Amino acid sequence: MTQGGLRAVGWPWALCCLLWLVGCAGSVASPVVVSSGVKPSSGPGRSRFLSRLEVRSSEALTGYDFAGRALSDWGPRLSVALDEALEQETQPRTIIVQLTMHTDREASVELSSSPVLPAQLAQRLRRALLASEPPKTKLVDFTLRVVAKVGSGASDGESSCSPKLQSPHEKRLAELSSATLGQRLQILQAWSQQEVLPVLTAAMQAAESDFSGVRGVGTLLQSDRKHGPVSQLLDGSAQYWRGLLEMSPGNPLLVSSRLFLYLARGELDLTRLYMKPIYYFAKSDNLAHDYLEQLREYLIVVYDSLDARIRVGVELHDQARFDDAISLYDGILRDYPCSALTLYERWFAQNEKEMRQGVAQAGSSLDEWEQVRADVFRCNPMFEIDAVSTSEQRRQQMMRRLALRSLWKDPRSEGEDYLRYADIALDLGEYGLAAHLYFLIGTGLSASAYGDRNVLAHFLYSVEKLGVTELKTLFKGDHQRDFADIDKQRAARLRGDGKL
Repeated sequence: MTQGGLRAVGWPWALCCLLWLVGCAGSVASPVVVSSGVKPSSGPGRSRFLSRLEVRSSEALTGYDFAGRALSDWGPRLSVALDEALEQETQPRTIIVQLTMHTDREASVELSSSPVLPAQLAQRLRRALLASEPPKTKLVDFTLRVVAKVGSGASDGESSCSPKLQSPHEKRLAELSSATLGQRLQILQAWSQQEVLPVLTAAMQAAESDFSGVRGVGTLLQSDRKHGPVSQLLDGSAQYWRGLLEMSPGNPLLVSSRLFLYLARGELDLTRLYMKPIYYFAKSDNLAHDYLEQLREYLIVVYDSLDARIRVGVELHDQARFDDAISLYDGILRDYPCSALTLYERWFAQNEKEMRQGVAQAGSSLDEWEQVRADVFRCNPMFEIDAVSTSEQRRQQMMRRLALRSLWKDPRSEGEDYLRYADIALDLGEYGLAAHLYFLIGTGLSASAYGDRNVLAHFLYSVEKLGVTELKTLFKGDHQRDFADIDKQRAARLRGDGKL
């Protein structure tokens, strides 16, 4: 599937200029990984003390977060501030300054040092750094870390600097680790609503005028990202699917906006559902991927704890302690009402309790499951279990759900498994997920991974099922014939003909 693409963007010009001015070009760190340092160069506008500058936010953010030359113009002022504050110092010392710029107030300064900073020097440093007038941001907080050395620095380098300074990502990880499930949900919702989505929206709106779909989605999200189901907002939007076609392969900017909308609404199961393929097919040299890296770690913290609690409930169930299991599940659902697995396990425990007590009425299990089923599949449409089949169609779909358990057993067939996953989503009528999967497969895998399969036709078929009928006109071919073939293939898979 050949698509047009947004051109890849390297480090923003302002950030490159800042790094050059302080004599540290090339020493940018990712939001998590600390880079190795380079020795400062002497010369106009370059500090004698600055050893390294690290970006503790996404470096790709700078192009959207600062006005014009504000960041690069600050570079010489930073150098002067360090020189003035440290001019009279003679004791070898390593100093780490973490400086966070905000939209609505002056910058925050955190200091760490070895040996420990005398109070007077710490005060002088803070004063000098703030007097350098770090620029305010336009969208979200932006954090830099400056490493300065007096003389040769501390004998054991930065490892002995105290106190230990955490990046914004590290602080959030620590906060999540010590929070309750409900608090974790609130933390992640606030992060998505207040930090990630404003940036992704701005990035889409800043696309060149040729990319009308991407720009249109940015405008749509800016005006309506807090209202209505995500599928209702995006799946029927021709602009959204056109924007997807405009993206460069591997750049998850637009598809990530969907994922973070789920997160902003507290729908973690759907966030994780879309996270897996988006992360797998994303390249690492872009803004959206930086956020995906952070989200990946946050979801591990949440689900490791959540899954452990559910396992306790399952053990209580196995011991026939049904009331205790149900009470545990109710506690989870109070904090996180959209846990598909918890909803299922609670129904299962309640149903078995009634069966063992002989109080279940004929057909009552079926009625209760029908009520729970809608919530389970709303929270996770690819949930593996459908407890009761009421028709031949439901029985066929139940078998397709069970086929999910055969995926991703062998790393060597991971790409092919994504194609099987897309087919299962299509057979279950999950056209939004199927369309994304076929698009990612078509732009992210070699043709050998899907053989003679017409992945583009499957993508267009899925979008057509969502009510967007005009997208196929952008591509040549006999679409009605292709769609009829896909209908036959779906029917054969649902009947169980051949390999699923």
